[in-house]
Order: sequence, then structure tokens, then C-alpha cells
Amino acid sequence: MTVAYVLDVGTLRPLGGGDVPTQCLVIERPEGLLAVDAGLSRALLEDPRGLSFERFFIRPPKLPALALVNQIQALGYRPGDLTDIVLTHLHSEHAAGIMDFPSARIHVAKREFDIAHDGSVRSRISYRRNIWAHGPRWELHCGAQTWNGIQGVSAISADVLLVPLPGHTLGHCGIAVRTAPDRWLLHAGDATYSTPARSAGESMVPPSFPLRQYQHVAASDRTAAVSSRNHLERIAKLDGVDVMCSHKGVAQVPLGASLVSAPAKRYLVEAGQ
Repeated sequence: MTVAYVLDVGTLRPLGGGDVPTQCLVIERPEGLLAVDAGLSRALLEDPRGLSFERFFIRPPKLPALALVNQIQALGYRPGDLTDIVLTHLHSEHAAGIMDFPSARIHVAKREFDIAHDGSVRSRISYRRNIWAHGPRWELHCGAQTWNGIQGVSAISADVLLVPLPGHTLGHCGIAVRTAPDRWLLHAGDATYSTPARSAGESMVPPSFPLRQYQHVAASDRTAAVSSRNHLERIAKLDGVDVMCSHKGVAQVPLGASLVSAPAKRYLVEAGQ
């Protein structure tokens, strides 16, 4: 399996935080493209009012060119070529892009799905249910496998795994993608906002303001969030595993991947933003 692109599918501008990317993977497969996370939808990047009060915190610039559906077309694919989207969780900047792919299969942890739909006060605050008002083709996962010491893993396929990393949300997962016979790339979503250390003598550098504060305040379960970050610290030091996250720029992914995070900056310049 080949990781074809790392795309910024929804630049955020939290107060004091500069431009924060929201990164997804687009993976080429014989049976069709697969995306890890979907970013903000084209409609929400044109008019963020659909994000409700959340837009005042994440403050996405109006840049519909960043929508996943527009970026894959710019790369020469058709929207229908993307057959599967695997979500780390259902927060809007990660999941809203599913609105642009009504025929795609949408994979998510069953626990995350259930919490987002339970009608509680927290779910109404944390999730924008208009994102899935079109009736997505949900495929819910509740696994029993173990991957590198983490239990409850679900296999989307032999090369794509849903790896529980709860804390940010209770059903939050990382997505592990096999990039070579003996190598994996783990997209850790919002389980961390730092790049984990890769050697035994190093430790993870804490994220900068405001992500460091948000990491603590927004966690649904802070104890679980710390445990997930500890898992990431350990896994990042293993041979054969690379770790990235959603909101930290990809400094180096040692793969044959095309790191297409540059378009975000280009679109910002072209739009005068």
C-alpha cells in the first residue's frame, strides 16, 4: 500500500495560534482511494456558519480550495475514486468532509459513533450533527485485535487498522496504515499535538500555545488522554512505525510519500489571507 499524499484539508486559525493544519492521508489502492480523516467540507470552507459557535474558536479561513474533494480533483482524481474514509473521530474539522463524498463508506469506531449520537449535553456541544444529515454509509468498528500492545484494534483491511487512542474523545482512534511489508504509519489524529520522539534518549516536546492548553481543556477523559500519549511515546520509538498527528506540520515522514501540505500556504497567498 502506498501513502500517496498528506493534505491539509482545513487550515485553522485559533486565537494566538497562527495557521494550524488539519492533515489527512490519501492512500492509493487498486480498489479505490482511501482517506484518513476528511477535513472540513467544501460548504463549510465557503461559509463556516454551519459550524455554529465552534467557528469562533477554530476560525477557519474561507478557502474552499482546501476541501478534500477539491484537492483530489486538482490532483487528477474524480470524487468517486475515493471509496473509503476512515475517521479518527467525529469532530467537525476531521469529519465534515464526508458531506462531499455521499457514496463513500465511512469507517469509525462504534464507541465514537454512539457517543456522538447519544443526545447528551456533551455530544451536542462537541459534535455538529448536520455533518451526517445526508445519511452516510457508516461502517462501525469494535475490534478485539492487539497492535503493538494496544488492545481493541479493528482491521479495516490487512493494511489499515483502527487503533484505540481514547481521551480527546472517548471513541478517538489512530489509524495505522501499512506502508511497506515491515513498516507502518500511525496517524494519531488529536491524541497528541506534538511530534513524538523517535529515539530512546528523547521525549515528546509539548505542543505550543494554544494547542497545549486545548489538549488539556478539550479532553473528554484526561487520564485516558495521558495514557494514549504514553502509548504514542512508546510506539514512536519502535522500529518500523512512524507517527504523525493532525495538527502538527509534517516535518519528516520517512516514506515514498508526496507531502502535499504546501497547497495550504499557496492558497492562503493566492486568496490574500
